[in-house]
Amino acid sequence: MPKIKHIIYQDHTIQLSPESKVTIMTDQINDVAQMIDHCQPGDVIFVDIDDTIQTISSYLFQTSPQDPLSEGGRIIDAMKQKNSPSLASFLGLWRLSRHTQLVCSDWPALIERAREKDLLIYGLTHMDTGRCGVMSRIEEWRYNELCKVGIFFTPTYNDNQDVHLIDPADCAPQSPPVFYKGIFFTGSASQTKNQVLSTYLTHNRPNTVMMIDDRLGQIQSAQELHYPSSFIGIVFRGVDRCIRPPLAKDVMEKVVQLQKKYLEKEQWIENNEAINMVDLQEQPN
Repeated sequence: MPKIKHIIYQDHTIQLSPESKVTIMTDQINDVAQMIDHCQPGDVIFVDIDDTIQTISSYLFQTSPQDPLSEGGRIIDAMKQKNSPSLASFLGLWRLSRHTQLVCSDWPALIERAREKDLLIYGLTHMDTGRCGVMSRIEEWRYNELCKVGIFFTPTYNDNQDVHLIDPADCAPQSPPVFYKGIFFTGSASQTKNQVLSTYLTHNRPNTVMMIDDRLGQIQSAQELHYPSSFIGIVFRGVDRCIRPPLAKDVMEKVVQLQKKYLEKEQWIENNEAINMVDLQEQPN
């Protein structure tokens, strides 16, 4: 059985033997770049999107090392469990209007450099597929959202740009895992990304598989699969270093509570609007 090493990344001297599995934890994009530079042509890299490449700008969706799932994320998950008739419409409009930012401005150039080295670098996101409210395809929206910030992954998988990974008839609800223009989507079939990784490894045998994600649990789950050679899991917490406009603690708490109140009613307000509303509430009569 391959030995799994859990280490804190401190230098670039890690030597990978066949079938070795290594976990690296860092909040520095340069560490990620150094590990990608160690890869050889034909190696494959899977990169998570939310809170790894980009993050929602809203204070309600900020995460921390102790709690990588934001309060906003928990609210969205709870709303999905209730499955109200209006939820799909709200989520479609919210995704189209919400403000996001790159976790690190170096991501576009880093991904382009990996492609120039003939590495296969793909997005891997835990997200439903198909129609969502006003969006005819979530996959197309996600691809276009990343294009706007200069993120372009390896565009094909087994010579396909757009393909279901399993038959939609085998999924309930009808949200199968999909590959779309460089991005693998888990669909609703799995709570982890293992199914997508397993499907990929059934048809491909790279020397090294790298997975970059902001959640340790996703990396640990991925390590359970059988890999043809070495596996590098990078827990990248660059999101903890994202700079957002500073607010006094009491104002921040009020802004977050206001955004939470609106989100739970399937409505949305961005940071600036919420701050203005808090300021108005505090002005003397």
